[in-house]
Amino acid sequence: MPESDCSDDRLLRYLRDLTPTEPPPLAALRERLREHPQSRMQIPPEVSRFLALIIGLSGAREVLEIGTFLGTSGLAIALALPPQGRLVSCDHHPTTSRQAQQHWNEAGVGDRIDFRFGDALVTLEHLAREQARFDLVFIDADKRRTAVYLDASLPLLRPGGLIVIDNILWGGAVADPDSDDPRARALRTFNATIRQDPRLEVNFLPLGDGLVLARKLP
Repeated sequence: MPESDCSDDRLLRYLRDLTPTEPPPLAALRERLREHPQSRMQIPPEVSRFLALIIGLSGAREVLEIGTFLGTSGLAIALALPPQGRLVSCDHHPTTSRQAQQHWNEAGVGDRIDFRFGDALVTLEHLAREQARFDLVFIDADKRRTAVYLDASLPLLRPGGLIVIDNILWGGAVADPDSDDPRARALRTFNATIRQDPRLEVNFLPLGDGLVLARKLP
């Protein structure tokens, strides 16, 4: 059986055409941000639908998001949560964080999202003191600190809980040994390390710009 190349643009467009339609509030936000100069930093529809699927499959009620940006991924998560569910989202960029909160409120899910402004590592320390526990952690922040975010958030994740990490392919640069991009180098090291992490059951998925899906072992 031949292997499929998911980096092929035609195949990628084909798969995206097959992706189920996003909920109306999320589709509306994506259309609204279409012309935003950093719109490419949003998670693509196939990743938003994947997040919704694993939330439904796992029954997750408490979710932690590291990296808010304009709120697209937070909205996707909040819409997928059960009515009693909660998302804690953290970021330190004031402008985009205010915009994200506005987008959530306009979509009617602001009451499900506990936004924490500031350095994510400080926020994680506060959550640890609060004895917060999460069913799912989604990491989509500074790629050079991905390993640090993982280590800091893992104690907050219940045994059997899930971790999703975005952009682990970094546009294919992780597979280019000559790339001098510090984020690509950091992700290459991270990918090689997490695959052997004894705390986790790990898989790599070619969705969007690449995802890690991991389960915390008992």
